[in-house]
Amino acid sequence: MRESSHRIDMAFFRDPMWMVAMACYASHRCWQWYFPGAGWMDSYWNDFLMLPCALPLILWLYGLLGLRDDSIKPLGIEILGHGILWGLMAEMVGPLVFDHSVGDPWDLVAYAAGGLVLYLRWNLKLFNHLSLEARI
Repeated sequence: MRESSHRIDMAFFRDPMWMVAMACYASHRCWQWYFPGAGWMDSYWNDFLMLPCALPLILWLYGLLGLRDDSIKPLGIEILGHGILWGLMAEMVGPLVFDHSVGDPWDLVAYAAGGLVLYLRWNLKLFNHLSLEARI
């Protein structure tokens, strides 16, 4: 593996949005333990955070496996494709496989909102000084 490729791979983990999303996810999981059934936060917050938390890890893995060029920033089609795939798996296949799983169309809205925030974070010029592309 090229040295520059390794540096680029690690940029996903230094992205402030990824760090904040992971901290929000972890704190919410702890909060759910003490305050179950807390309304919309309990139902949709983790779904909103799914793409911002998981997609950087998946793209990093693709780079390690040589399935993705590490020198390009994440594309909108990558965000959309993974959001659709994970949404179908969680909301359509999951309820067929797991008794405790329920398909909820509002979860898809939460996935889409998280994906939109992720896309704007990586592509909006307003955030260029903090963007992943600037760090690569």
